[in-house]
Amino acid sequence: EELEDNSLATLLSNYRNFQPFTPIPRVLEPEAGSDSSKAIYTYLCYDAIRADGKMNSAIAVNISAAWINEGLELNVNNDMEQLYLVDNAETIRSVQTLQPIGLDSDMSTILQSLNVGASDGYEVIELDGVKSLISYTAFDQFDWYYFRVTPYQHIIAEAQQVGMMT
Repeated sequence: EELEDNSLATLLSNYRNFQPFTPIPRVLEPEAGSDSSKAIYTYLCYDAIRADGKMNSAIAVNISAAWINEGLELNVNNDMEQLYLVDNAETIRSVQTLQPIGLDSDMSTILQSLNVGASDGYEVIELDGVKSLISYTAFDQFDWYYFRVTPYQHIIAEAQQVGMMT
């Protein structure tokens, strides 16, 4: 009851649902006086498990998704390009907000058609009537992968601009 992060208690009681040393993407509810939620990755470190299956103690380290995303070259003002992650439970999440995207979405259908595996790749697919480049990574050590959706016209426009400048 004393924790500000009420969802942490639920996370700790269900720690067996998560692989050890794997970041857990979460969305913290807005604090009092704030209207925006905060996307974070939580790392759980816990000591020996008792005979009754409960942990003795734990440390939770929260790292903001915004800080981690600094190296991903995301342009938050660019609605044309979207970056997603798919975790080991096949939950599709926006990298910026960590909000899950419904499995009945067009994204889910597209992901099932991709040949994601041991190597990176790309495909050109029509998404919502827009020809788009879908580029994706191989599975990482957490069995996650990332994919980026970029409208094909945006890529062509950038290539033409480079051609004009050279």
